[in-house]
Amino acid sequence: MDKREILQAVEGERIRQGMSKRKLAEKAGFTDRSLYMWESDKRGMTLTNADSLLKAVGLKLVIEKGE
Repeated sequence: MDKREILQAVEGERIRQGMSKRKLAEKAGFTDRSLYMWESDKRGMTLTNADSLLKAVGLKLVIEKGE
C-alpha cells in the first residue's frame, strides 16, 4: 500500500463519517496544511503520520511478514 492508497482509504472513511478535513487533521494531531501537503504530494509522509491519520478515522495500518 502506498501513500496515495492510504490517503484514499482515509478520505473515503472520513467522508463516510461526515468528517471535515480540518476535523481529521485536528483529530490526528496535524495542521490542515500538513494534510494538504500530503494530499497534493508536496511532502512525504512517514508511516507514523499515516498511522495517525488512519487511527483518526478508525482504521489501522498492519505490516505483516511475507512468506
